[in-house]
Amino acid sequence: MSVGDFAMLLNAGMSAKQALVYNCVSSLLCMMGMVVGVAVGNISSATSWIFALIAGLFLYIALVDMVATYLIVVKFHRRKKMYSL
Repeated sequence: MSVGDFAMLLNAGMSAKQALVYNCVSSLLCMMGMVVGVAVGNISSATSWIFALIAGLFLYIALVDMVATYLIVVKFHRRKKMYSL
């Protein structure tokens, strides 16, 4: 159990029991993902598909972060122009 995750869930407003359950579920899903990853990683024909999937996920995460930042900057500049007129 990750103490940091538990503290974050408590800070988000969950009860201690809810935070413990969600943290345990998260840990179990992490272990299942590791088992699936090791099993699929042993299949040599799946390696290129794994690399493509991971590259796509990294691109998605980066683009979502960039678009969100871009929208915040655009909204700020629109407000700045509106008040400067």
